[in-house]
Amino acid sequence: MFKRMITSLVASVGLFSLNAPPVLAERAVDFIYSKTLYPSTCNIVIAGETYRCTSTVMGAFDNASANIKLCSSRYCLILILSYPQLVNASDGENFSVRQLAWQKGKYITDQWDVSLTCGLRSGMGCIGKSEDGSPIAIYVE
Repeated sequence: MFKRMITSLVASVGLFSLNAPPVLAERAVDFIYSKTLYPSTCNIVIAGETYRCTSTVMGAFDNASANIKLCSSRYCLILILSYPQLVNASDGENFSVRQLAWQKGKYITDQWDVSLTCGLRSGMGCIGKSEDGSPIAIYVE
């Protein structure tokens, strides 16, 4: 399911610049294309704190970058992806995430550099650490 959604994102931005820097959306209306998924399982662990999400929004921008937003009714964790990262994901390869953001309501309240390795199988799983060395794990199915 995730792989198909990411493949459709790649197709929607495929004609745009391939070297554009990744962008952060503050609202889904900034996406030129987006798709929402309601996962059965969505767990996020950051520095020992566990968060859950009830929806996942995958959105593409006109510069060929994308966001994956893991959202509850109060917050979203946003994975900020460049076009090459998006292409790796759509090809079924592991992909890296170098930036995350935290959104509360309509506002981005925090953004930080990370080192995450993610993969897509029956769902999406990511593992790595934040810039301060705190462990991060994400699992969505």
